[in-house]
Amino acid sequence: MKMLPISPLETVVVTLIVVVGACIQGSIGFGWAMLSAPFIVLIEPDFVPGPMILAGVLLVILMTCRERGGIDKRGVKWMAAGSVPGIAGAAAVLMVISSTGFTIMFSILVLLAVVLSAIGLSVMLSGRNLFLAGLLSGFMGTMTSIGGPPVALIYQHATGAKLRGTLSAFFLICACMALVGLLVAGKLGTNELKLALILIPGLVIGFVVSRFISGFIDRYSIRPAVLILSTIGAVMVLVRALV
Repeated sequence: MKMLPISPLETVVVTLIVVVGACIQGSIGFGWAMLSAPFIVLIEPDFVPGPMILAGVLLVILMTCRERGGIDKRGVKWMAAGSVPGIAGAAAVLMVISSTGFTIMFSILVLLAVVLSAIGLSVMLSGRNLFLAGLLSGFMGTMTSIGGPPVALIYQHATGAKLRGTLSAFFLICACMALVGLLVAGKLGTNELKLALILIPGLVIGFVVSRFISGFIDRYSIRPAVLILSTIGAVMVLVRALV
């Protein structure tokens, strides 16, 4: 039996991808899964969603502690409430969807995430909108590990500290509930744990680096690169599933 589910070379490549993604999330509040998942899934499809969410818990714990002063508690409560039906719906879909069907849906949801991040609509921070953002984020996050765009959209005009703190606190709550949903759906086990452990070194390195550059990175200037790379990755995954 192999010590690792993937080869040493693949492990190095995955780690480098995760370092970049975690550094971006640590700097602007979201983006590690959005950037990393479309490329990591090309190396090993089983990284998504369980291992990505499981490893991501560590990243959002670190970020929540670092940015706790900027957390919008009211917003977190509304979004967390909305994420419950979203996570439940995603868990139900995962129980019946085929491997090919999941790959196609993964690609479509990544492209939807890109669209949500790119449109830049001004959305009022009302309870209803926060609830709906949480619902969509919960569904997308449980299905693909990418739940950031819906909630990042609604907080796009917030200060950097508020954006990072609020999203991290919400992601922590949402990830814990998503893991329960994946466990119920039979999508979380020993193999997912092994894959999650592979991601952790890259997450820690990326988070540490982000601490030194977060003050110099403008989330609006880096966003186009994240969107372009995420789109390329999603299209590559979709093409591979359809060919």
